[in-house]
Amino acid sequence: MADKIEQLKSNVEEIVLSWPGVKRKQVFGHQGFVRGNAMFAFFPEKGQASFKAATSQEAESLYTSGAAKPFVYNVRMQMRAWPVIPLRTDADLQEVLTRMRSAYDAVG
Repeated sequence: MADKIEQLKSNVEEIVLSWPGVKRKQVFGHQGFVRGNAMFAFFPEKGQASFKAATSQEAESLYTSGAAKPFVYNVRMQMRAWPVIPLRTDADLQEVLTRMRSAYDAVG
C-alpha cells in the first residue's frame, strides 16, 4: 500500500507541476505547491492531500459529508479553509486533482 500511495503522490506532483506558474514550496512544514506567491495545495501526511477551499461553504460541505477533515497546524490550530482528503486509491487521485485544480484556478 505504501508504494501505491507514493505512486499516487508522484502522479499528482507530475500533473500539478505541469500547470503554468506552479512551483514546489514548503507549506506549513510540508511539501506543497504555489502559483505565483499564493499557496493552493500540499501533502500534510502520507496518503493525504490538502487544498485551499475556494469558499467556506465548499469546506463545510466536505466536513459535513465526512469526505474531509480540517488541517491541524502545530497540533492545536485547526485551519478550516484547508480541507484534508485521502490520497490512497486511483479514485482518490481524480478527486485530489479536481480539488487542487479548483484551488489553483481560485488563486490565479
